[in-house]
Amino acid sequence: MVRDEKAEKLEQAGLYRRAACRWLDVLKTCTEEHDREWVISHRAEIQGKVKPVTVATDNFSDVTRAAAATQDRMGLSKPNGSAFRLKGDRP
Repeated sequence: MVRDEKAEKLEQAGLYRRAACRWLDVLKTCTEEHDREWVISHRAEIQGKVKPVTVATDNFSDVTRAAAATQDRMGLSKPNGSAFRLKGDRP
């Protein structure tokens, strides 16, 4: 069995991705075949503990509603852009 203090501390802290990366570095330094096999199996076990990353989808409808409300408060939400025309101008 191979020991690596840093990798073991990462595992205990629940930082499984970092621990798996560290075990990969340890694997590069192994000279014995049985040590390499142990590191490979232990690393696979750690990777099984990694939780998948959940990505929140962007929803811009809230931004659209807030922008429309702001334009209403500012008096900019007039039909045909009439808020931006001078009083004497006609479309």
